[in-house]
Amino acid sequence: MTEAAYQDQRAYPRRAMARRAAILLSQTQEVECTIRNLSRNGAMIELDTAIELPKRFVLDLSGNIVVRRLCDLVWQDGTTLGVHFAVLRGVKSVQFNLD
Repeated sequence: MTEAAYQDQRAYPRRAMARRAAILLSQTQEVECTIRNLSRNGAMIELDTAIELPKRFVLDLSGNIVVRRLCDLVWQDGTTLGVHFAVLRGVKSVQFNLD
């Protein structure tokens, strides 16, 4: 499903931006990316180069504070992809094992 087709199914409005981030694939491997829009429950991300991503990964949004979100890949069209932030109800902290 492309971003345009998925747009009609959004539960929350998205805010346009151009924020650098990283997709964490393992403890030693990350993919640089740009967040193009962001909402309460997901984001549209642009990769520098097209690569196949796993269905679930951690998005590192850290700036002045550490912010990481567990993401489910919803769609990918070349270098552009849409993710939904996974909801872990009742969990105060999570340690992700990326290997």
